[in-house]
Amino acid sequence: MGEDKQIAFVNELETEIKKYAKWGKRNNLSDVGLTMVSIIGSIAAAVVAAAPQNALIDSYWAAGLAAFPAACTSYQRTAKLRERASLHFEYGAAIMGLVTRMKYAKDPD
Repeated sequence: MGEDKQIAFVNELETEIKKYAKWGKRNNLSDVGLTMVSIIGSIAAAVVAAAPQNALIDSYWAAGLAAFPAACTSYQRTAKLRERASLHFEYGAAIMGLVTRMKYAKDPD
């Protein structure tokens, strides 16, 4: 493999690492964000349910807020955001190992 081809290959791999790090970060932040939203939704549902019921709409708000955390959790489990984030980070780390070998190899195959 020529020196130019090796450098081009390393640059291509480094681009892949950045892309997978971005995807992993996006999935991780989505997972954490949904967790926070579901916690806040649970607290809001408890507050609305504990408040005196003045109108029929209050009960609909309480029911909607109570269902929201379950919807967030269901989406998290269905989309497997935590697993996706881990997969992207692990794949990026594996490519980083290959980049390190390629950069410092004297005579790569």
